[in-house]
Amino acid sequence: MLAQFLRDCKRFDDAMVIHTGQPRPTKFDFNFMRQMVSDEMEEFKQAKDITEMVDALLDAVYYLLHCVVKTGIDESLIDFQRRMCSNSVFEDSFCQERGLLHLNWDELRNIARADNYDRIIQYVHESMTRICDMTGTMEALDSVLSLVCKLVNVVIKLFDLDPLPIWNLIHAANMTKFGVGGYLNAQGKWCKPPNFVAPDDAIRQEILQQFDRKKLN
Repeated sequence: MLAQFLRDCKRFDDAMVIHTGQPRPTKFDFNFMRQMVSDEMEEFKQAKDITEMVDALLDAVYYLLHCVVKTGIDESLIDFQRRMCSNSVFEDSFCQERGLLHLNWDELRNIARADNYDRIIQYVHESMTRICDMTGTMEALDSVLSLVCKLVNVVIKLFDLDPLPIWNLIHAANMTKFGVGGYLNAQGKWCKPPNFVAPDDAIRQEILQQFDRKKLN
């Protein structure tokens, strides 16, 4: 799954390189990565329901992996399975502490308050501070990938969701920047078409369907 996430971010970056005509950098843009992840954590904190929370977490993953692919790292060098297993302890302990392992949709929606998730937000901010203080690209890469695994594990273990279909909706939305109607704004940023419709409703429907399927099993 994470290998596909990385390949999707590579496709996004390839499209960006083609449209901008600029060469791919060979090291992390720490300031950009930190700012984007910080923005997503603020959205996570302000989220009104599980849909907005999961969207913010996976958007943060997208930004992190996009920064990874900019380094030109070979996907075959990344053992995602080992990383997912070794980075699951944080999520297990968090879920057990909060008693969030077996909540239904309505209960999850009711607890979507910022104070329940301060630990996740704090952990991400602390991780980004450590990463931005690193001087070596490979050292930073290792820490970024560990953080990616932790965020994906939160979606899997805390919300009991398969993140892949949700990720596919987010990736398709991001790729519209380089499709028909996508444009470069005055700040030099590629934007989605003016008639773009955010995938929030589709993500919400996917989450509901996943919960419904679990009820039937």
